[in-house]
Amino acid sequence: MTPPTLSKAEQLARRRQQLLLRSGELRQQLSRDAQVLAPWLGAADGVRSASAWLQRHPEWVAVAVATLVVLKPRRVLSLGIKAWSGWKMWQRVRTTWTGASRP
Repeated sequence: MTPPTLSKAEQLARRRQQLLLRSGELRQQLSRDAQVLAPWLGAADGVRSASAWLQRHPEWVAVAVATLVVLKPRRVLSLGIKAWSGWKMWQRVRTTWTGASRP
């Protein structure tokens, strides 16, 4: 005896049900796999929120810099000179790099 053939609508309903089950399985697998990234994403959220807070309160950056200048003027000056030198070096490297890549 041959099984009765399903109508097109019944075939589509069955296929839809199979796809919904597979979609649920894939969501669960993605959720399990994403747990590895949770600490990194949490840290990124913390950095992002701290950055947003500092943008809303720039006076605290100025207070921190002023405090460092008062407490450690030589260290701040040394760090400033290193940062300036690094910035200038980066500009030279970038100019050379982009100039060399042009035909």
